[in-house]
Amino acid sequence: MSNIYYCQPSKHGWGMLRAVLSLEEGKRLLKLHASRYVGQEFPISTLDSAADFAVLRIFDEEPNEGRRVGFHRFDAELGRIEEAVRACTTKLSNVAEGQAKTKDSIRTTVKKK
Repeated sequence: MSNIYYCQPSKHGWGMLRAVLSLEEGKRLLKLHASRYVGQEFPISTLDSAADFAVLRIFDEEPNEGRRVGFHRFDAELGRIEEAVRACTTKLSNVAEGQAKTKDSIRTTVKKK
């Protein structure tokens, strides 16, 4: 699992958990938007960074395929990250629903025989 946080220094926000993502959703998000590693501790915004930003946390239990454990800050604005989060979670939900329907139809077919 990965966590994504939205940070809004302009509103004196330290960081709000936006979503808990599956490993696949986190990977997809990292592929869609450029990010940079910011360390093992949650990044504290400074006065010179008034822009809002998003941070993805990769936990050490995850196989991260080249991504370092810790926090990755996205370069894109929050609106674009939100669109990507919704797209990632929707696509994977649709795939899961499709798989569930397939399993149900297989069970129904097996029961009829």
